[in-house]
Parts: sequence; structure tokens; C-alpha cells
Amino acid sequence: MSLSFSELMRMVLRTLQNPREGAAEVLALGIPREAHWLLVAVVVVLSSLLTEFFAVVAMMGSPASAMGQPSLVLTLAVHLGSIVMLIVLVQGIGRAMGGTGRVEETTVLMCWLQFVMMVVSVAQTLLILLMPPIAAVVLFAGVGILLWLLTHFVAVLHGFRSLAGVFGMILGTAFLIAVVLTILLQMAGVEFPMPEGAV
Repeated sequence: MSLSFSELMRMVLRTLQNPREGAAEVLALGIPREAHWLLVAVVVVLSSLLTEFFAVVAMMGSPASAMGQPSLVLTLAVHLGSIVMLIVLVQGIGRAMGGTGRVEETTVLMCWLQFVMMVVSVAQTLLILLMPPIAAVVLFAGVGILLWLLTHFVAVLHGFRSLAGVFGMILGTAFLIAVVLTILLQMAGVEFPMPEGAV
């Protein structure tokens, strides 16, 4: 099985236009199980390199800021941890809610989600560079696209019919993760800045 770059881009467009069909198309590729961790590694490396590139562009002309740029090793570790956590959560919570998805399918779809969002990030960056005033709108649109794709992917993966229910499950999980991380950071002694005038 081999896909050209142009075919990959066409698959990305089809996925953005119809996430359900895009997810089904990716699963139908029949990527062998032994290649799944290689797929994860490729996506992690590509996303990490893209993150480093964006950081360099953002810090261009600011040498002092560049000195504080995270190392590539740290960036790789963060991206690897993020995608593994996403796979575990989508698989675990989905099955706990009565889903039927297999971990192999979850791995493939979450890697594809990451790849599609990389393409979206490149498009976002170009739009922001060309039209800085709409940066906030572009960034919010990116979050919307991520939630849109993830909701459909989880529904296809686990056989859920209610998109609203899947969306609610995603938001609830994100909220719980935010609460847990906040508690852990506070236990670690990390202080959060308070707004001026707050008691």
C-alpha cells in the first residue's frame, strides 16, 4: 500500500468535507497492525518538526525569545505523550460507554486526525501571516475543526449514532482532564496568576 502526496491531500479534503466517510476510507486502507507504532512515530516526528518550525517563525527577529525555545527532544516527548493519551482515552472511554472500536482502529484514526490537523495548522499559519487581524477567528476555527473531526471519528470508530452525545462526552472528558491537571499542578506548587483586583 502506497499513497502519493497528492492523494493524501485529496483524502484530507474529503475528510474535512465528510469526516464520517473520511474515517471509513482511512480504516478501509487496511494498515497492518505491525505498522501502527511506525505510523505513530511518523506522525509524532512530523508534528514535532512542524511545531519547531512554527516556533522559529514566531520568534524570528527576537533572539532573546529564541534562547527559551524548548528542545526538539522535549517537543517529541510532548507530542508522543499527547497522542498516546488521546488513543488511550478514546479507546478506553469509548468502550466503557458501550463502543465497539478496536485499539488498532483507534490508533489509525487518531494518527489520521493528527495528520489532518497538521495540514489545517499550516493553512492557519499562512492565513494569519497574510491577514493578521483575523488571527483570533482562524485559531477558533481550528479548534472547531478539531472538535468536529474528533466527534465524527469517535462516532464511526465506536458505532455511536448520537453526535451530540459524543460531543458531550468529549467536552466532559476535556473538563475532567483540565480539573485533574490543575489540581496536580497546584499540588506541585505551581501558582496561577490572579487577575488584578481579585481577592
